[in-house]
Amino acid sequence: YPMLNSSFIEETNEVILKGSHNIGIAMATAHGLVVPNIKKVQSLSILE
Repeated sequence: YPMLNSSFIEETNEVILKGSHNIGIAMATAHGLVVPNIKKVQSLSILE
């Protein structure tokens, strides 16, 4: 679903597709908010 990783520019009626997909999940810990980030998930398998 590449359209989910895109931006819409209303002025030019243009859809910009992003080159990579990154996932981050915010977690509250005793040391504060932590957001681990997995970069370029489109190139990983489901097991990775």
